[in-house]
Amino acid sequence: MSQFEPSQFRSALTNLLSSQQNLLGELEAQIALERDALNQKQSEVLFKLATEKEDLMANLEQYLTQSKTVVNHLREQMPEASTREIFNWCDPSGALDQLRLEVMTLTDRCLADNQHNGIQVRRQAQQVHRALSTLRGEELQGFSYGAKGENFQGHDSRSLGKA
Repeated sequence: MSQFEPSQFRSALTNLLSSQQNLLGELEAQIALERDALNQKQSEVLFKLATEKEDLMANLEQYLTQSKTVVNHLREQMPEASTREIFNWCDPSGALDQLRLEVMTLTDRCLADNQHNGIQVRRQAQQVHRALSTLRGEELQGFSYGAKGENFQGHDSRSLGKA
């Protein structure tokens, strides 16, 4: 490994991870704005935020790919080393590995928040679908569980005209 200079890799990985961290911070803010727009049922704002979020994620993916390329190159040179050992080789102070862990934590938080927003979007879409079906007079049959855990078919829906 003497042919490679750790400081070169430390610099490259620090730049890539810092860029990822910044983009993830922006993404986290976008997801929070999306949650607010969902709660306030602001469709136009949601579409705008979704486009911006896609752009952020595309940029994030580019940095992630570049980071993986650097780490995979180092992994080829040190096949027995763990990711943590590779990062510690690049930066013995541990700051680079700490930055990697912060990026991972921020990524997990963004994923969880985004999944929560996705669930809320699906729930709102189902509510709209049920309301439209009711207005059209389409049959909606709900299934739930009875008192003893058996499947129970809910009451048939009635069109607005029959109600």
